Amino acid sequence: QSEFGGREIVVGPVFVGGLQITRKIYVPSDQSYARFLEIVTNPGAAVVNYTLPIYTNLGSDGSEPFVVTSSGDGIASTADDWLVTDDGVGGDPSVTHVVSGQGGALRTSSFVKSIGEVSYGYALSLQPGETQIVMHFASQSYDQTAAVNRAQQLASLQLNALAGMTEAVVAIDASGVV
Repeated sequence: QSEFGGREIVVGPVFVGGLQITRKIYVPSDQSYARFLEIVTNPGAAVVNYTLPIYTNLGSDGSEPFVVTSSGDGIASTADDWLVTDDGVGGDPSVTHVVSGQGGALRTSSFVKSIGEVSYGYALSLQPGETQIVMHFASQSYDQTAAVNRAQQLASLQLNALAGMTEAVVAIDASGVV
């Protein structure tokens, strides 16, 4: 399915661990990033605790000498809002992962950059009937400085990062996630 004039693709819902999960992927026509909304709903009658996993293969065959994090130490941790990696070779682009926003209420419960991949998770606790939305971003660039700048901009919801989101979705998102 698509929404927002074909700019947003909807995948799901799928059912995992008693939860209904839908992913929305939005790519603006005038910016080089993708926004992911992971919409998690508990349709059951009991509280469900669930860690939402996100995994990315960097496509760099395990060579990423350029690693920058929001904390500046180059090691991804749950204290970081974003990570940029690059293999330093002209073929593959720099890859940006924005996992939390500045001042976001929900932090990652895990955030690991290992050889050739990045993975992170969000620990969610959903009451019966509750929906939580996790928003995160990815981007690619052939310029490392531009990739770092874009990470900072997306973490602070610049670049029209909320385009196409309904007021209801923004309200759910603002209540506890990124």
